Amino acid sequence: MKTNLLRIGLVTALAATAALAQSLTPLRVDVPFDFTAGSRTLAAGSYMVRTGPLPGTVLISHADGKIAGVFPGETVSSTTARATGSLLFRHYGNRYVLAEIRSEGTAPGLVFPARRNRELTARTGPPEEVAIAAMQ
Repeated sequence: MKTNLLRIGLVTALAATAALAQSLTPLRVDVPFDFTAGSRTLAAGSYMVRTGPLPGTVLISHADGKIAGVFPGETVSSTTARATGSLLFRHYGNRYVLAEIRSEGTAPGLVFPARRNRELTARTGPPEEVAIAAMQ
């Protein structure tokens, strides 16, 4: 009985991973500023953004293929069609924080919960939103 439940759980997890993998189109972006993703600071440069190895995660790698990190996010559905994918950043003073990955079309995207939003907003005021479109 436990073995069957484990198998069902594994199949469900794999199916969810496959569905998410198909929903987030890989994006190539040139980010002109240093930014924070999760708890890591990444330098300005060219990045590939794709679905991570676990459901609800994103893998960000440098243009040369080196992995910059795997970051957790919350999947959100979009009803607005987009011609291209993009990354949305929140700009607090001199800091840019990755806030959202917007997929091409109406596919689901990923939102990154900003745990420090209140703290940063208190120090710098409300953030400005900056979108970087993916390269074709």
